[in-house]
Amino acid sequence: MFWPKAAQRQWPRPAASRCWLGTAEAVALLKTLDPKPGALFQHSRTEYVEPDFAVLPKRNGWQVQSLRDAGQQLRLNAYYLKLARNSRGADAAHLAQYLQEARWLIAGIASRRDTLLKVVKAVVRKQTPFLESGPSALQAMSMREIAERIGLHESTVSRACSGKWLATPHGMIELGSLFGSGITDDSGTVQAAGAVQSQIADLIADEPAGKPLSDAKLEQLLAARGLPVARRTIAKYREALGIPPSPLRKKSV
Repeated sequence: MFWPKAAQRQWPRPAASRCWLGTAEAVALLKTLDPKPGALFQHSRTEYVEPDFAVLPKRNGWQVQSLRDAGQQLRLNAYYLKLARNSRGADAAHLAQYLQEARWLIAGIASRRDTLLKVVKAVVRKQTPFLESGPSALQAMSMREIAERIGLHESTVSRACSGKWLATPHGMIELGSLFGSGITDDSGTVQAAGAVQSQIADLIADEPAGKPLSDAKLEQLLAARGLPVARRTIAKYREALGIPPSPLRKKSV
């Protein structure tokens, strides 16, 4: 058993008759212990997300840059191409079949990548106000609208958006979260649900600490801005933002 010098100065060595674990026994004991004891108290798994596209400001607009294409280009192996050219008879037919299936797979992946890029570019064009001004300028947008713009079926757009993330000036955004219905304001303009949520969050962020805004008061303030939002809708949006009701937000001053 090794004792640090500081410990040796403060406490005497244990008596020789005392039982101490040897190196092998200590290692065996350590192997039985849990290296991550805090995991017992964590009920959810941490998910790490990497963006698929970056949306970058340019002088004449916004550029969409794929972050997944580099180093992921599929190619046919030169050895098997040469082998297929030099084969004859049944072997040649057998190899030709597999090479054709490989070409179809590569073409299918390339087509899917092109479709996804079209979808993202169409979304970026529609959500230019959001990219320029932030969540409060989010536009109401449906998958059917994007599908009609680029000549695809709505289900194709839905599959393309599933699980995809964008790196934007306003943080990392899930592509599917940019879609949604909206609320028509007094001027006839449709405000996206995300934009309304952003306004609710801004109002609550500026509320007095000792007198938080109730949902009824938020309804009045939004109506004054030309947004007729029902109280139950405000409560729904507030809960979606993870903001508790006003009695729970009250702070002593």
